[in-house]
Amino acid sequence: MIRSKEGATETRGGRNVMKQVWIFLLCLLALCGMENATAKGDDVPRPEIYQSMKDIYDDLPIAQLPMRYPGEISPLAAIDKNLLDKNELFSFAKENFLIDNLSAYWKRIKDIRACRLPEKSVKTILLRLYLMDFQDSERGHEYVFMCLLNDAFRISDCREIYADYVHCGKSKPPMRAKQEFVIDADLRCTVTTHYYTLDGGKELHRNVCVLEIKNGAIVTED
Repeated sequence: MIRSKEGATETRGGRNVMKQVWIFLLCLLALCGMENATAKGDDVPRPEIYQSMKDIYDDLPIAQLPMRYPGEISPLAAIDKNLLDKNELFSFAKENFLIDNLSAYWKRIKDIRACRLPEKSVKTILLRLYLMDFQDSERGHEYVFMCLLNDAFRISDCREIYADYVHCGKSKPPMRAKQEFVIDADLRCTVTTHYYTLDGGKELHRNVCVLEIKNGAIVTED
């Protein structure tokens, strides 16, 4: 009799355990059903997360000209790159340094700031960004681009007008370089690259490039 009672007790215990297991599984299934219902609700079209280039352009401050840099680009507005759709930014018919770098190093872009230039024949912006393209740089390296926007507010043309690091290669004698640019009131941009000796800092020579906006494009003045 004692063995029978023990067996009955074990049987009831086993049934209780099974009952608890089934209750747990039913609760789990109920939770899964709720999650599926929520997921179906998420299928409803959401608002576009990206900000249009037109809205960005309209919100940009207008630069004060003439402008010399290094110095101050005043004023500049920060742009959140998470609100930019890089696939909708450009309208280039050929390879371009800016689009190549933005596409290849999009995750390394740390800071984007911009302003627009007084509008004449075409919408023009200055785009300054810090790109984490060198492992030995904590802040990243700074670039400034002059960019033209087409009627769809896509970047149709651009030129790099400043970089805080200019690669001189294996020059002889060893050199370092610094860039500066000036934008006049007529949007004429003069970019000057100074080359100095690496040790004494004596200027060896300089290159001057003058950019103008003609017929909806940025051209190099002869």
